[in-house]
Amino acid sequence: MTNKKINNALIFLSFFLPFILYFKTMAPTVSLWDCGEFIATSIIMGIPHPPGTPLYLIIGNFFSQIPILSDLGARVNLISPIASALSIMFLYMIIVYLIEKIIKEKSTSAYYAAFIGALTFAVTDSQWFNAVEAEVYALSTLFTAIVVWLILKWDRELQYANQLKYLILIFYCMGLAIGIHLLNLLAIPFIALIIFFKYLEQTDTKITIYNLAALGLSTGLCFVIIYKGIIKGLPSIIDKTQNPIILIAFFTVIIITTIISNIKLTSNSIKQGAISAFAFMMMFITLNELVITDYSDDIKNEKMSLEYSLIKFEEEMYYKIVAATNIEAREHWLKEYEKKNQQVTLEINALDSTIKSIEKNGLTYISLLSKQSGQSIFILIIMLLGLMMLLSYFYKNNNNDNYYKFSQLVINCLFMVLLGYSTYTLIFIRAQQNPQINYNNPHDIKSAYEYINRDQYGQWDILDRKTSMLINSQRNHESWERYTNTKDPEQVTTEEVVRFVWDYQFNEMYFRY
Repeated sequence: MTNKKINNALIFLSFFLPFILYFKTMAPTVSLWDCGEFIATSIIMGIPHPPGTPLYLIIGNFFSQIPILSDLGARVNLISPIASALSIMFLYMIIVYLIEKIIKEKSTSAYYAAFIGALTFAVTDSQWFNAVEAEVYALSTLFTAIVVWLILKWDRELQYANQLKYLILIFYCMGLAIGIHLLNLLAIPFIALIIFFKYLEQTDTKITIYNLAALGLSTGLCFVIIYKGIIKGLPSIIDKTQNPIILIAFFTVIIITTIISNIKLTSNSIKQGAISAFAFMMMFITLNELVITDYSDDIKNEKMSLEYSLIKFEEEMYYKIVAATNIEAREHWLKEYEKKNQQVTLEINALDSTIKSIEKNGLTYISLLSKQSGQSIFILIIMLLGLMMLLSYFYKNNNNDNYYKFSQLVINCLFMVLLGYSTYTLIFIRAQQNPQINYNNPHDIKSAYEYINRDQYGQWDILDRKTSMLINSQRNHESWERYTNTKDPEQVTTEEVVRFVWDYQFNEMYFRY
């Protein structure tokens, strides 16, 4: 057999053998935890727990209607064996490419080594476990494998004229994967490294501090724009204003500028205008998530603070009244309490009226800006002006085809992320139909934002590992009590928090995988 035939045969076997294994060990019906929820919501197109998995619902609903298995749960379960087996197939092709990259030749030994490596991963605990039940991790792993394979495919075919299609397809897959799980975003640094080293190879450039800084900055910017700008920023800006006008304007500008950037024009000024408008809107939506606060939330926090201060004042007055030695003193403290209570109640009622007005009528963006701190406005203006100056500099100094081709690529890639992310409209459309399973009922602007933002799970500083340890406690074998010598969460020491981070978050949840 020729090398090509051997490779093709092993590609087929790297899918077929794991699929048979996973299918034979697949759960015959509904299994525990989230699996039953995903099966039920897929069948009826319901709303699962936040932040939702719209693409999984679409695929699950399709599989639930295929009459190949009698049990509806088994039909939806079938997604995982297929997706996991495809992941192994892509893993085989990834390993083959990496080996050939190292040894710089095609070899049957590379195919056999990759085949053994892929099948070994197929029977690892985490992969096999996710491959036999209705969960999002099998599809998420598949999309991650596809993205990694596509960037390696781009690396191999860089010399061809149509190689940019792989980069555009990568970002479309990322957009689609958002509708399953955010795990796919972790592939961004890997993609950036492949592009970086290919650039060094093609331009015969050495690694410098400047190059590494550019790599880190561009990778971080890409992640921030996709996660903070597109995923969180779009629903956030509607929630802050309770008005969809900005979102309509955003998509209008994005669609028009994407069309302009992809048609041949004799005037470069029109192209530059489209590039500037696209960049401005992306930066605008990202900065609004990062620096502009939600005025409605600020008011609610102020109201909660007033209510708390009133409760503390009532406690203080109670003890003073009880401790009063005569009627005059008791009446004095009662008057002080009534005066303070009346004042704070009026303030709380005023805040309540403002909150209801915002929820009913919304805010114009100018009104929202007027409620921000001077520091937030300053950062917003400086960043947007800096972006415009940077684009103006590139236009004057790089007014050539390469500049416009690169800009076109960036615009197309981010547009494909938006296109893939559009699967989330399913969640809000279905919520308005009141399906039998309708977690959080995200039928309007406020509830939709809270749904995507996972508000029901609470917020805490990602660096606060003690809070993370206590909040994740489930009073079972995974409880924080495994890592401490106390039963009182208030007495957990720094040493015990460090032990939790190392033993659980690193050893058990990261290195194990």
